[in-house]
Amino acid sequence: MKTFITLSLLCVCLFSKLESKAQFETYVQANVVSYYPPVGPYNYFGYDLTNLTDQTITVEGYLREEGGTSTPNYYFTVTLNPHENVTSGWVYVLGAASGAEIFITNVY
Repeated sequence: MKTFITLSLLCVCLFSKLESKAQFETYVQANVVSYYPPVGPYNYFGYDLTNLTDQTITVEGYLREEGGTSTPNYYFTVTLNPHENVTSGWVYVLGAASGAEIFITNVY
């Protein structure tokens, strides 16, 4: 029992200290999904997340206009079971000529 607790804490610490997107890609695959073609003057976006591990993980991140440098526009926190895939509904709306990009900020 003591060993299990130690290993669990070690895994949580490793996930919490990840800093770059490349490191997160080891644990979660993240993609922007869009409805194409755009509907009227708008383009609708969501996210598609896949847990690549044998553990339950929580993924935090956001969607933002592609190429934008402003504050993130849509935050999300999603808990994924081992090897689970989750696709959101359309959660983010931009103009028809705009795109969106996804950023993962934490995996634990």
